[in-house]
Amino acid sequence: MPSMSSSNFNLSRRRFGQLSLAALGTAGLAGCSTADSALTAAQPSQAQNQLSKIGIQLYTLRETYFEDPVGTLSMVKAAGYDEVELLGMVDIAAPLNDLGLTAPAMHAGIDQLENELPAIVAYAQSVGSTYVVLPYVSEAYRTAEGYAAVAKTCDTAAAELAKEGLKFAYHNHDFEFFPLGETNGFEILTAQTDPELVGLELDFHWVARAGKDIATVMDQHAGRIWLCHVKDINAAGSDFAIPGDGVIDFAELFAKADTAGLEHFFVEHDSLKREAYEASINRAYQYLSDLRF
Repeated sequence: MPSMSSSNFNLSRRRFGQLSLAALGTAGLAGCSTADSALTAAQPSQAQNQLSKIGIQLYTLRETYFEDPVGTLSMVKAAGYDEVELLGMVDIAAPLNDLGLTAPAMHAGIDQLENELPAIVAYAQSVGSTYVVLPYVSEAYRTAEGYAAVAKTCDTAAAELAKEGLKFAYHNHDFEFFPLGETNGFEILTAQTDPELVGLELDFHWVARAGKDIATVMDQHAGRIWLCHVKDINAAGSDFAIPGDGVIDFAELFAKADTAGLEHFFVEHDSLKREAYEASINRAYQYLSDLRF
């Protein structure tokens, strides 16, 4: 989902090299040039593991999804995807079943979590979702006190959802990593929520965009990262890229899936033009289905 941050990400050549290495999370590449690192990131690993299911967050295709949900889901299925992550409570249970797609996760805003939890539960059960994800908090919450309040909402919602057999996760952007004195929003949220009830949907792009080492974040929260957004970052470190077109080494990150707790992998791109939807999601699927780790 998009960030409302006004931060400037115009990186120097040296900073880009640091970002590439952080995203790659591979100490052995520290002596490579930036170009070599980017090239390595774009190439599939020679290992033998591969994703058994590939999903897509429908925010990627939002311009057509809300106009023609069945047509959009048909395009997703034709591209090869197995799963979708839902936004909005669109009545799509029947077409999901007809197309052979599953929807293991859905997004719900903080106001919905606080005021419409029964409706969220009913919708999740109707479409077969297991995970309810909070995808975004507005700028008003981005203080130490605000994140503490969000953490309380997350814990409360997660406990209620668990009674219905549902799981809850928080999705990050870059702004959760911005300093708040000696801490940041991500640290507050993870420290002040129950790790058994509140998981994480780690957005790889936004972690890298914040200048953080993705692999390190995964290691720090091993077992708690239940879902991820497979979103790449461009060479300048300042914009979105289709998986495989940027500098993030997804093979290196996917190799951590078991220890991270990862169960679902959703492709996402925040700013695709609708005329590029079909070609882009096909390219992303092909890259990920060929990837070995």
